[in-house]
Amino acid sequence: MITEDFTGYGARMEVDLGQRIEGESLQARLIEFMSRISMDCVEEGVKLIGHIKSITDIPDGGYLACSVTNHEGRVRTDGELNGGSSFEMILNVMIYGLEMDVVERIVDRRAREYFEVDGATMKLEILEGEDDHDHDHDHEHSESNVSINT
Repeated sequence: MITEDFTGYGARMEVDLGQRIEGESLQARLIEFMSRISMDCVEEGVKLIGHIKSITDIPDGGYLACSVTNHEGRVRTDGELNGGSSFEMILNVMIYGLEMDVVERIVDRRAREYFEVDGATMKLEILEGEDDHDHDHDHEHSESNVSINT
């Protein structure tokens, strides 16, 4: 099968920065975060980056969509952030040639690194596809709560 080594990862991050960050600074940090995820995948031996994308929303502070489809870490963007003290991000990593646990490790490590500011807290939830999982049952879904303190 041509897609036997496909990995599709989805996550939601909710970040409370503990202080207001200006839009330009936060936008630069998010772009670098996305670039590093793609470069880490390349360093781990990814065969093909199908699409690494995110949408970040700040309540009353704009949005930023980021997209990477290359092995050089170049990030395309749409939107603009006006700054804020919290944000929510939906992140998708669709690649060929790396196992899910490798992608999860990369995202977790980079999220901790890039959103580490004094007093910040982050909730990182791995999203499960409705087609892949029956939600009519009684158990907890995969979720990790990460507190980031400097």
